[in-house]
Amino acid sequence: MILKDIFEDSSDYCVLSGNDLQKITGLEIDARNVTPGAAFIARQGNNSDGHDFIDQAFDNGASAVLTERAVEYSGVGTVLHVFNLAEKLHAIAAKFYKYPSRTIKITGITGTNGKTTTSFLLRSIYEKNAEQTAVIGTIAYFIGSEEKPAPNTTPDVVIMNRLLAECVSKNVTRAAVEVSSHALEL
Repeated sequence: MILKDIFEDSSDYCVLSGNDLQKITGLEIDARNVTPGAAFIARQGNNSDGHDFIDQAFDNGASAVLTERAVEYSGVGTVLHVFNLAEKLHAIAAKFYKYPSRTIKITGITGTNGKTTTSFLLRSIYEKNAEQTAVIGTIAYFIGSEEKPAPNTTPDVVIMNRLLAECVSKNVTRAAVEVSSHALEL
């Protein structure tokens, strides 16, 4: 996808360096996970500032960096300051991954206790009805018969859209998602 095509219009961002015609092959919020062609999303986190890892992202092959604040960047590479990036990140990820949540019926489960049990009960019910299922939660991320490690109960919006896009590609029709109170707050 061409970078500028993931935005509603050009007033959502300004180009700080390079150009917005870069092709991007993925989205990453951790510079260590950037692969060639991906766009790195630099945001201020609780423990670190993604803006400090712009050079690392480019060293790993990023084709572009999206920032939540205007930064001085003297290197070679495309850097876009996205206005209100935190608010727009869901729309950016959904558009990049072709709106996977529109294809899958998703049940979100929240509460203090019982999220994991409930998600597996739902999985059992869905599978008894011959539906391809996914469970995204505390124990692991299950997409059909594949199991992936779960670093967080509820993945961030970029990873969630990536997982749901994978679900779509594997003909998953139902997903049970554990939604932590922290994720709801964010």
